[in-house]
Amino acid sequence: MEGVLVDDSSKRWTRSYVIGLISTGVISSVLLPKLEASESITFSTASLVVSGLLVGFGTKMGNGCTSGHGICGLSRLSLRSLAAVGTFMSSGAVSAYLFHEARVLNLDFLNHLNITSYVSQKTVIIGSIATVLLTNYCRDIYDYVTRKKSLSVSWSEIKDHMISFFSGTIFGIGLAYSGMSDPARVINFLNFTGAKGWDPTLMAVMGGAVGLKTLVNTLVVTQPTLQKSESFRTYTKNLKYGLHPSNLAFDFKLIFGSAMFGVGWGMGGTCPGPGMVALGAGNQNSLIFVPSMMIGMLLYMSLNK
Repeated sequence: MEGVLVDDSSKRWTRSYVIGLISTGVISSVLLPKLEASESITFSTASLVVSGLLVGFGTKMGNGCTSGHGICGLSRLSLRSLAAVGTFMSSGAVSAYLFHEARVLNLDFLNHLNITSYVSQKTVIIGSIATVLLTNYCRDIYDYVTRKKSLSVSWSEIKDHMISFFSGTIFGIGLAYSGMSDPARVINFLNFTGAKGWDPTLMAVMGGAVGLKTLVNTLVVTQPTLQKSESFRTYTKNLKYGLHPSNLAFDFKLIFGSAMFGVGWGMGGTCPGPGMVALGAGNQNSLIFVPSMMIGMLLYMSLNK
């Protein structure tokens, strides 16, 4: 999501990826109403803000989340990502138990600040689309008007955005259809002592994704026939597979950032990808969570310039 938050030409493709995620939410809310949240958990505005800040800050500090470390990292056989996943799964489980089961830590005393009940689904959908479009393209329009740059776009850039949008849409469909944009499913997975029983859906979804991607990565890396292709050689070089030095880099930021992400994740049941899908679907909670998450990301980036 860094390309959405900062003007970095090398990361602008992430804009189209995020729009793909949000578009999936919009489509699912219209065409697939059965994919709406199967259960409801009440969140105060304060808990959504704190959860979003922790998820955003922790994601940037630990350099990944359930997708980055959990799916992409584990499928590359990265020991660094394995440490991150173990950390945020553990802190997430503790957080979910303390906030939602034991209720030792909660922000119920701030429930009077809950403003999500006053926001309609249509307002969330329109607002989310407008916010992303304005955030992504206002800088480009301003630069064009002030003649800092032209609006010329290369075919290569167009292809990058098309592929990114398609990838974000496919990922969003998987998140929506599997129920991963429903915070209740996540919380009932992390809180395995809950009264409603343990929900293994997240394990099945992540396990399936990791298994398939690990198989693809292993085939690409180990098959000599595929390595004759320049595209596959480039993919292998950028993959950083197995005992690559970057996969062995353990530091305080990785562990502490992953722990922060886990606490926020267990508290709100939402991480970046599902949050964007829920935003597009018109989920009122996401109208608070997603901006808070972005603020958390920006806060970390501003502190580490």
